[in-house]
Amino acid sequence: MDTNVSPYINVLLTSLSRKALRNFIIIVFLLFSVWPIIVDLTQEVFDYQWFGLSPIGAWGNQQGFNIVNFILLYCIGGWLRLNEVSILPRKRNFIWIMVVVVLLFGWSLVCSHLYKQGMRSSWVYHNPLVIIYSVLLFLFFNSLHFTNRFINYLAKLVFLCFLIHSGVIANVDIGISRVCNGNILVMLAHYMVFSIAMIAVSCIAYEFYNLITKRFFSKLDNKEIPYRFNNLQKK
Repeated sequence: MDTNVSPYINVLLTSLSRKALRNFIIIVFLLFSVWPIIVDLTQEVFDYQWFGLSPIGAWGNQQGFNIVNFILLYCIGGWLRLNEVSILPRKRNFIWIMVVVVLLFGWSLVCSHLYKQGMRSSWVYHNPLVIIYSVLLFLFFNSLHFTNRFINYLAKLVFLCFLIHSGVIANVDIGISRVCNGNILVMLAHYMVFSIAMIAVSCIAYEFYNLITKRFFSKLDNKEIPYRFNNLQKK
């Protein structure tokens, strides 16, 4: 999406005044996060799938795995960047992170006693609390100032690691159920070994992917879409 859609989203975001951009973020957040999670909750309570009620898709919200949710998060990120948002001091920000974690955990406990359509609504990616939690985490780490080449490199592997490890867990018996019901030290060791292995595999896959696509993306980097930031100066 970064190389195909985001430049045009940037044109939209940078053409709005600060007030209009804030109103836009509120509208899309309510429309594509709050309303979908209400649909999910009613489906869990009544054990019935509401066809066509979701603003994301006729058959539901796909647990947040969709281009609508990805663009929503991109727009929120753009709003944070363009307005240089820093909502709270670091300590208070961390406190609110813990508050949201507790709320999500409580939500998940409630969901465990309800009927469910697919995955529990507490953990889906379009859940407003999940999005707020992500924003708070981003602002917390954005307030830290340090440079580390190793961390920057690993950041490039995150999406590939997500795709690869999901496929491995779904299709390969790596003993997760057994170790989770056994000794906690064995479970932690299993978790560390599996995580390191997935990072290593993702590293190889990333380098292979980069080798194939480098020339193509280097040509796209030479293309430029002019952005106008004048409207952002308006109150």
